[in-house]
Amino acid sequence: MTTDIATAVQFIGATDTQGFPPAAAWETAPPLRFDADWQGKNPDALRETEVRLLWTPEALYLRFQARYRNINVFVDAEPDGRRDELWDRDVAEAFLQPDPSAPGRYKEFEISPNGFWIDLDIAPGEKRDLQSGLKRRVQINENEKLWVGELSIPMKSLVTRFDRAAIWRANFYRVEGPTEPRFYSAWRPTGTPQPNFHVPKAFGRLIFVEPPSPHSIRNDAITRKLSAASGSNPARQVWDTVRWSPGRWLEPVSRQPSPALSRKQALLSASY
Repeated sequence: MTTDIATAVQFIGATDTQGFPPAAAWETAPPLRFDADWQGKNPDALRETEVRLLWTPEALYLRFQARYRNINVFVDAEPDGRRDELWDRDVAEAFLQPDPSAPGRYKEFEISPNGFWIDLDIAPGEKRDLQSGLKRRVQINENEKLWVGELSIPMKSLVTRFDRAAIWRANFYRVEGPTEPRFYSAWRPTGTPQPNFHVPKAFGRLIFVEPPSPHSIRNDAITRKLSAASGSNPARQVWDTVRWSPGRWLEPVSRQPSPALSRKQALLSASY
């Protein structure tokens, strides 16, 4: 189902020894998946990218899961792993715009399959090192031809004061290949004649939500199982759930949105 909304889910709990959310926490965040090029054409399932986002008042966490055909990376970087012009090899990228009222200003984050990174503060006619203090880690599964990159970005490097009710703008990208023609893919296509990710008007919306309750997680799992068994399309059952009680099944019921969710939906409708 195509959408222009990315959802970051609040992470509540302890990070692992490296300062990242544990594997189970990422499953609470809805995935964004894309495999088409920057124009929305030429899909390649063997280069699909999945993005998930989690947040706390102190940090924004991003997880890229990237299928690949070949790995192409730089072998040199600064001692801390920063690498200028990282985009000339394989990368996953996030462009984040916390303040949509300044359409020419946004933050750029990149991570490569071998853990090199760069962060930039972009403004009209200029770019500078953001020096965000991010942390990163990567893993490559050669058997499945899949690499995973995670970023932990201090929230203070993005906004002066984090407001969960704010709606940011964002886009996510992949680049693969050592020389042209390379594979440039985008969550929200930029539509430019030549590959170009720096098109803020093409950004989607990024919202921040509270974590689902353990009961709703269980209900969602039940809904998916029922959908699979019946052959129905779970994308058409976004507001459906199953009421469960120990020892018995009851009928599906409509989940009514909370007042807070209704307010956010109103903001989303009014933002365009």
